[in-house]
Amino acid sequence: MICIQGFDRSFVCVDAHLDQHDPTGGDATGGWGSNEQLQDMGLLEGALRVFFCETLQSDGETRSTPPGPDEHLVEVGRIRDTFMPPFVPDDWRRGVHFRYHVEGMESCDRLDDAKWLIDRLHEMGVRGFNPIYHPDNPLGGCSKESGKGLTELGRRVFTYAWAKGWWVDTAHMSDTSIAETLTLRGDRRDWKLCYTHGGIQHDGIDHSALVNGNIERCLTMDRALEIVRAGGLVCLSPAKPFYPGFGGVFVDHVRALLAETRMHWCGVGIGTDYGGILDDWRFDGCETVGRLFEQLIVALLGAGLTELQVRRVVGANAGIFFDLTEHSSSLASLLL
Repeated sequence: MICIQGFDRSFVCVDAHLDQHDPTGGDATGGWGSNEQLQDMGLLEGALRVFFCETLQSDGETRSTPPGPDEHLVEVGRIRDTFMPPFVPDDWRRGVHFRYHVEGMESCDRLDDAKWLIDRLHEMGVRGFNPIYHPDNPLGGCSKESGKGLTELGRRVFTYAWAKGWWVDTAHMSDTSIAETLTLRGDRRDWKLCYTHGGIQHDGIDHSALVNGNIERCLTMDRALEIVRAGGLVCLSPAKPFYPGFGGVFVDHVRALLAETRMHWCGVGIGTDYGGILDDWRFDGCETVGRLFEQLIVALLGAGLTELQVRRVVGANAGIFFDLTEHSSSLASLLL
């Protein structure tokens, strides 16, 4: 499937939804995209797999985080046991590296509960989270709540997670929450900060999912550069509603972040969000994550990026940041 010469097994799929992919062929629960989006996962170098735990309320439409830490842990366990081994295809077992990540950590309104949940998730192999997702959560402002920042509980939860060795993902936060997260982190380079999926604001954004009170779902360029300069990783999503296509403003944003990326910094990656992104938001011809990377590489090379730059953008940077390279020198060597 991935037939770009010299680029096979070079990719890292960021924000691939565990709650959507069902290798047995059955219907998955949760998530937004189709199972077909992830059928090429075994061809990749690695992936950041996401537990996205939402529940439908009694009206059948309203979505929210699990009601408490116990329920949240049970839901993560259900997703793990349903969609992971023994149902993982053989090619995934042959060297495809994974890290696990939780999207939304809003089930805890007390610090002790949050610590307990983080500890239990850590035991299950989770190593990071984007803690804020829904409005009116106990941790801080989401992207639909412009001007609302972190709560005191949010600051304490983030600090505890960092001390545990987790990364904190700013996707779905308000701009104020992101700014306050950067301030809270300070110059602690061992406290990992990232933005796993989304885009950077630009004049061409016109999708209703963003312009109707949710524009902060995309970073400002200044905020994206702050994350990069702090040693973090910004993963741009080549998909609607963030960008109209691979060319133009998408490539311009990749270049802008690369220009600020110093040696040994991760800087910019690709946030596929596959299994978690609506099928009608995919670019044409990107039915699977493998086809997405095929077209992406052609577009980036065609735009004049060097082979080394492309390798870093599509795999090495995310591989280093999410520690997917412990058995792979192919990614790590690109940062030397």
